[in-house]
Amino acid sequence: MYQFVRTARLRYAALPVALLASVVLPASGDTLGKVVVVGDSLSAGFQSGMLLYCQQQNGYANLVVNQAVSSRPRGTSFPLILPLAQSVFYGGAPLPLRINILQQATDLAVPGQTVAQAISMRPDYSGLFPLSNNPIQLMTNTVLGFPGVFTKTAKSQTEWAQILRPDTVIVWLGNNDLIGKFEGLPVDITPPETFATDFKNLMSAVAATRAKKIIVADLPDATLTPGLSQLPPDVKTQLKAFLDSYNHTIAAESARVGAIVVEIRTLFDGLATSPLQIFSLDGIHPNNLGYAILANKFIEKINQSYGLRIDPVDLNSVHVPSGFCAPVPTVPQLPVSLLAH
Repeated sequence: MYQFVRTARLRYAALPVALLASVVLPASGDTLGKVVVVGDSLSAGFQSGMLLYCQQQNGYANLVVNQAVSSRPRGTSFPLILPLAQSVFYGGAPLPLRINILQQATDLAVPGQTVAQAISMRPDYSGLFPLSNNPIQLMTNTVLGFPGVFTKTAKSQTEWAQILRPDTVIVWLGNNDLIGKFEGLPVDITPPETFATDFKNLMSAVAATRAKKIIVADLPDATLTPGLSQLPPDVKTQLKAFLDSYNHTIAAESARVGAIVVEIRTLFDGLATSPLQIFSLDGIHPNNLGYAILANKFIEKINQSYGLRIDPVDLNSVHVPSGFCAPVPTVPQLPVSLLAH
């Protein structure tokens, strides 16, 4: 894929940033219109430890928007643009490679990012872009670095959200502030007082998009997931206390900017003890069924709050593959000439 980088850079270097963003289209008040998503791995459709195109399409955000498109007259809601990736195993770890490097995504969610990073972390075009020794920077480069690399346009999630001028913004962030450390990410647990400041700044940045609808989700108790259920009791106690504080902040800051809040924690508390198999192979991120259930919770709240009539996802039609939904090749090495810019 990256053999096209050099040619594409020359062809598109002269394009203004405005042309790289999606075209702004009018939307009536009873639709979602143009949707932008600001979030982390959960909003990116991440499953089984990787970003993979056929899994991304089954993420909750894409399902919500697809249901909105199919439930309304044609032309009043617009599909979400995903930063689709083909992952490969490289050095024993999954490496995401963007499939369409000329397409500006509207699902801006970056796996691994904290609240503060969603505001300030931008693609790094130095070195062997998009590679990075920091897994969060690698994901940032992959999701937010195309097509901006061709014009050296480096923007964070919230900066892109403001440029794209959405009608609706979906925000779900904070999970990595709490549990990223236990997933092997190079982050520490964010103190509640710091989280309060970061989330206030996040919601102010989202409000600056002037979106008509802002939809925020609170955080689930991730210690109930199979992947984190073996944490020591004292660690779980601390995380639950921090979680209560985080969700209090999310509710207060969402109210400040007129956003609605989808109560995922309550939903998840019930699902975690149910017999339903809702987790992917990594034991933390949902599988297709888990994401469909999340999508329906979002749709329920959106319909109640905005008077819309978005049809829920038919859970009986959801297919849950036993492994990866597509082959994940292993490559011994990638030629430097295909990665250097």
